[in-house]
Amino acid sequence: MSASDQFSALFDRHAIASHDKQLRVAKLCEQSDWQVDFEQGELRLGNGRRFQIQLLGSEAEEDDSWLWAWENGQSELADSVTYAARRLREMGERLHTPELTTGHFQLDDLNGHAIAMLCVGLLRADGYYCAPIPGGSAYLLITGSPELKALNAHGPEHVIGRITESLSRADLNHLPAVGAYLSYKGYKLDFAGKVLTATSADGDVVVLEFDDLDRLRSMSTTHHADSEPAPRRWWPWRQRPAIG
Repeated sequence: MSASDQFSALFDRHAIASHDKQLRVAKLCEQSDWQVDFEQGELRLGNGRRFQIQLLGSEAEEDDSWLWAWENGQSELADSVTYAARRLREMGERLHTPELTTGHFQLDDLNGHAIAMLCVGLLRADGYYCAPIPGGSAYLLITGSPELKALNAHGPEHVIGRITESLSRADLNHLPAVGAYLSYKGYKLDFAGKVLTATSADGDVVVLEFDDLDRLRSMSTTHHADSEPAPRRWWPWRQRPAIG
C-alpha cells in the first residue's frame, strides 16, 4: 500500500515530535536486552528499566507487510494490551486513513517505523519500541513513562536541532510539520508574510523564514523586533473562519 494522502498529511503533523520522543527512547533503551510481559503490558529491559506498553502490530520481512494487533487472530492477547491499536482503528475511520483501518497490507513505500511514529503522535504516547522477533519486528507503544517525560526539552537550540534533523531525514511538508511541532512544544505562533515567530512560555523566540513553496529557508533565535507586521496567514490545516 502506497501512503495515502491522509496518512501523509497526518505524518507531517506528528513526525518531528515523534522523532524527538524516539531520541529519548533511544537514550534509555539503547543496547539493552529486552522481554515483554503481555499479561502485565510491560516491557522489561536488561538495564532494569520497565515501561508500560501496548502492542501496535508487526512488520513481516518475508512479504514486507504490516499486521495490526487487532487483526492477528493467532496472538490470543488480552484486549487490554491491544486497546491502543483498536483505538487507532476508530481514529482511522473518522480520519479516512486506510493505513489505520486495514488489518493486513503490503507496506510498499511505508515501513513499521513510519506507522509507529504516527501512532505515537495520534495517541500522545511517549514513544515506541521496535522489538525484533522471528521473521520481522513487533512495534510496542510506550505509554505513561515519567522517566521519558522528564527528558522533554523546550529550549530554542533543542527545537532547532530537532527540526533540522527531521527535515533532512524525511520528505515532509515543511510548514505544517514545523508549525505542529512548535505548537506541541508549547510555543505561541505568529505567522506573518513568510516569517513564523515562535515564542516559548519562557520568552525564548525562534524565527523561521519560509520560501514561496513554504519550504523552510532559515532559522534563528532572536528577540522581538519592532517592525510593521505583514498580513497574517492561516495554517494549512486550519479552515479560514466564515466572514460575516
